[in-house]
Order: sequence, then structure tokens, then C-alpha cells
Amino acid sequence: HTEAYERVSGSHVPVVFEQGKALVGRITSSRTDAPVVVSDTATAPEVAEDRARLREQLNIQALMRIPISIQGKPIGRINVSEMRGPRQWAPADVMFATAVANVAALVVERHEREKVEGRLRERNARLNRLIEVSNVIHSTLDPEQALNLILREAVRVTRATSGSVALLN
Repeated sequence: HTEAYERVSGSHVPVVFEQGKALVGRITSSRTDAPVVVSDTATAPEVAEDRARLREQLNIQALMRIPISIQGKPIGRINVSEMRGPRQWAPADVMFATAVANVAALVVERHEREKVEGRLRERNARLNRLIEVSNVIHSTLDPEQALNLILREAVRVTRATSGSVALLN
């Protein structure tokens, strides 16, 4: 087992993983806009500021950091590490990791789109219900019936457990 530290929500969280296992987390760094391919973390200038952590704490000897981007904006990265020793990454390895990052971007983009679509459907349903309530209010002359309908819809739409209408004399 190797203990790794991934920066998550402003604090370091220890994660234990085995060779061949994956780690999914969040990063707070904005250094995700360009691919980084390192054959030897002991000498690569690209990882100079992380060298001690990579080599001593995590035993990472070589790595690839491939950005995950949506519409040109970096949203994360795919990290692939070698712990057995320095490694010359083949162009096919970099291409495959880039393809994986592109698929990850599609997954995230689809998830975000589904969240937005869900919110839009909910808003649309609320507006349609408001139109229905408005139509009923305009079609009835009974104020008590109209107020009961308004209250019932207000409780339903806000997912409250109860409500009331109180009028001043």
C-alpha cells in the first residue's frame, strides 16, 4: 500500500491505494491547463516544487498530468503515476491518457447539463402551475377557494409541511 495525500476542499486527506487502483478526488490547484509528462521526477523541472512530496511521500518516479477541459477551460486533470522507477512514456501512452481525459470531460459536461436541465424542468413546472393557479383565480369569484388554492400550491411548490393565510380585518 502507498499512502497518498490529495488536496480536497482546502485540507489534506490521506488516501490508501494499491497498485492498479484508482483515486478520484478534487483538486484546488489551477495548474491544470497544460499536459505534463515527466519521465523522471528526480530531475524534471516541471515538478521541481512538488519533488519532495512526489518522491519521498508518494514514491512517484514518473508521471503524466493530462488536463480535463470543457470548451477550452480546465476543470481538472488525469494523473497517471509510475512508482517502480523512471519511465519513458510512449506517445501512445500520452495519446491514450488524453483520450481518457476527453471522455472524462464529456462525462462531467453531460452531468452538468443534466443538472441544469433538471433545474429548468422544475422551474418550468412551477411556472406552469402558477399559470394554472392564476387561471383558476381569474375564473372564480370565491376568494376563499382562490386563497386555499394559492396556499395549497405555495406549500406544495416549497415542499413545506403546512401553511396558512391570515388576513387583517
